[in-house]
Amino acid sequence: SYNNVGDALIAVNGTANRGWNVQANGDTATQVKPGDTVQLRDGQNIKVTRNGTDITVATADDLVGASLTTGNSRLDTNGLAIANGPSVLASGINAGSKKITNVADGSVATGSTDAVNGSQLYATNQQINNVSNG
Repeated sequence: SYNNVGDALIAVNGTANRGWNVQANGDTATQVKPGDTVQLRDGQNIKVTRNGTDITVATADDLVGASLTTGNSRLDTNGLAIANGPSVLASGINAGSKKITNVADGSVATGSTDAVNGSQLYATNQQINNVSNG
């Protein structure tokens, strides 16, 4: 409490001119004085937008990083690996002892490097059986 108007006005003026502090991630705080502007900037994977007095912080449309881990899957510059499961890496594909299903018919021709599926192999085996049986 104040005993006179002058002391009260001095206190109000001191509070109004004090401003506030801004700090990020435990760094040294900086005083923001009345009338100062605080600039919020986009980061590598963060975009900042403003509409009037509303500020929105969101992830960028195209994320960039060294790796992404979600659940038991990891995507990095080597490829995609699922713990105890398949992987698609720059060094090759490992099915992780899992059955590969829904494989389209591959080309069965000289020079083809396509994979064949079970129905193609079955048809070939039937033709061999027909030739063998006569």
